[in-house]
Amino acid sequence: MFVQQRNSLNESDSKAEHACRQSMAKAGYAFGDAPASFHWSQLVNPLGDKDAAITAYELLLTQEPENKSALEGLAFIYQTLGNFEKAYRFRQSLRQIEANGMGIDVTAHPEVVSYLLSKTGEAPQPERVPVDYVSALFDSYAENFDNQLCDLLDYKGHLLVEKACRQACDEIFAAKDELCALDIGCGTGLTGARIQDLFTVIDGVDLSPNMLDIARSRNVYTKLVNADYQHYLSKNLKKYEVITASDVLIYEGDLHKTLALVFGSLAKDGYFIFTVEKGATDHFCLRNTGRFQHNTDYVSGLAKKCGFSIEVMRDVELRVDEGQGVSGVIFTLKR
Repeated sequence: MFVQQRNSLNESDSKAEHACRQSMAKAGYAFGDAPASFHWSQLVNPLGDKDAAITAYELLLTQEPENKSALEGLAFIYQTLGNFEKAYRFRQSLRQIEANGMGIDVTAHPEVVSYLLSKTGEAPQPERVPVDYVSALFDSYAENFDNQLCDLLDYKGHLLVEKACRQACDEIFAAKDELCALDIGCGTGLTGARIQDLFTVIDGVDLSPNMLDIARSRNVYTKLVNADYQHYLSKNLKKYEVITASDVLIYEGDLHKTLALVFGSLAKDGYFIFTVEKGATDHFCLRNTGRFQHNTDYVSGLAKKCGFSIEVMRDVELRVDEGQGVSGVIFTLKR
């Protein structure tokens, strides 16, 4: 038996949406008393008139071209009808609206739309998250980033990296008086603030200007660079004793290029200390969170191929997400 669901039109009380609600009701789609967040799985009454629903949603789109409920509704209805090409076009429009809302020019950066579609399995997974998306995302989060991450999500990545750094530096200090570190994807400087007493120099590189402004205010870093860390490493001539990446490689699938670039930027006997989310697939997999998970054997095998020895490879909990701990692995690799 069909169970009455709540209204999928939730964006406004405009006349256009009101008319769409009435038309959908006549077509046999049950709505609740109050608008609720759209969820495609709750939209369609199997006995409802799909053609009438399509007409209602399309009329709404002529008046409100970016109405997300109408786009979601049409995508789902066409999916149920087996018209996957049309369903894909409406989902593509939704992802374009999402990217535009972040200030990203989708004409110049179509790879961002492809990435957003890949999160839900509607496009092939990329090798890494587009840099323009990462920059825009963290620019928008910067002001409240530390509180949300540490207080609400119980984030531990920077603490795990700090502990690993202290263990590694105990060995390095025996040979060198001055140590230099590079914090890739340094963000607001959470990791740098925890390890500043260990190093004479700490450089940081990040894609988000707003995050770097906060990192700069900590007075921890010797140098801060607004760049893609792969680009920075490819041009870098300095040799670092330690390179860190806390909760950074989750935005990258194929780690081969980064591991090779880090190896080339480390001093002899230097360390690369980083975290990844733990995955069960053979290599890496993009989740619907927009983050990559990595298979431990894949990472360790790739590290050895790039010339590293594995000093530490330990299961950890990185943070809490929707009440569940996020499983990860911390690595300490030695050149």
